[in-house]
Amino acid sequence: HIMARRARRIRPEPNGGGVWLWAGDRAFFYGLAGIYLFAEVFHPVVPFFASSITIDDSLPLMAISIYCAAGMVHCWALALQQVSRKVAVIESYQWSPRGP
Repeated sequence: HIMARRARRIRPEPNGGGVWLWAGDRAFFYGLAGIYLFAEVFHPVVPFFASSITIDDSLPLMAISIYCAAGMVHCWALALQQVSRKVAVIESYQWSPRGP
């Protein structure tokens, strides 16, 4: 149903609320901004990185890839935690001999 799809969307509250992130999630986003600054600002400017031709192009890409892979593992761990909690709640229901 169209109204049900609209109700499930995450949207900011008018009072300034919205999606709340844990401290670890915020730290990940700050670190992602740091990786971006390294790849786009510091890496082209600092002469240490410019001296090694073989690592020059691949270092920012490798840093971004490893950091994003760690973020994906974290997301999968959160999803597994949520699913296992829901399964535990479902398994805690008592069986009824009458059936549904």
